[in-house]
Amino acid sequence: MKNNQQRYKKNFDKNRRDIYYNVGDQVLKRLTSFPSKLSALYSHPMTIIKQQHPTYWIQDPNDQQIFQVHVSQLRPFDETTTHLITDSLDENTPLVCPLTLKVIQATARHLPIISIQWLVASITHQIIVPSQIYEIFLGDPTYGYHGGFLRSRIPRSQGLFQGIAFRLECPEQHGCQAILADNRALRELIYLCGGTIVDDSNQNQSSTIIVLCNEIKQQGHIYTAYVKPEWLLASIAQYNLQPFQQFSVHFSS
Repeated sequence: MKNNQQRYKKNFDKNRRDIYYNVGDQVLKRLTSFPSKLSALYSHPMTIIKQQHPTYWIQDPNDQQIFQVHVSQLRPFDETTTHLITDSLDENTPLVCPLTLKVIQATARHLPIISIQWLVASITHQIIVPSQIYEIFLGDPTYGYHGGFLRSRIPRSQGLFQGIAFRLECPEQHGCQAILADNRALRELIYLCGGTIVDDSNQNQSSTIIVLCNEIKQQGHIYTAYVKPEWLLASIAQYNLQPFQQFSVHFSS
């Protein structure tokens, strides 16, 4: 068995290529996965500030935190992604798709969401069929027909959450149990849509402050709203700020 392992390793090493990054390169950091939960595989883009191969130091542009990471946990980043390919709900509703984290992220990034039938049609006809025919723009089964996917790509001068500051009071591992496994994906969505994140109410007096939280004890009435993290997901999916009432947090006495 040992000889077989050595032979397999030798054959594998023939095609192995070491990956090197330079200071200033943009990379994605692999995230911890959570069994039975949907979670992002990689972080938002970070910048390499120091390298001593195979160890790299990368800095998060959002909070300036620095991570020391092995090269195997990094992936190169580029901005060439132009579409999200996903399944439509079914044959009878081809312009509706299930709401997933990838769909919400694509909406936040203003990317068109295309049915996988576009790939099938292009392969069948052996030509690149216009993707607009297969664009999913009506909505999703969670929030109905809302047109948010298409609305997110209408040119606008400011982001969806421009002028809004968020506090994240939700527990680190239970930020939004329906879709997100932790707060990292929440933070990325907030930044993508032009929002900011604060640690206390005194950091940004000029902004509307929204607290994303599960059930916690309220500490005063200085915030505009205490809402569940699902409010943020619903607002991005429909690309329209949703009323707070449906997502309001009811506090324990």
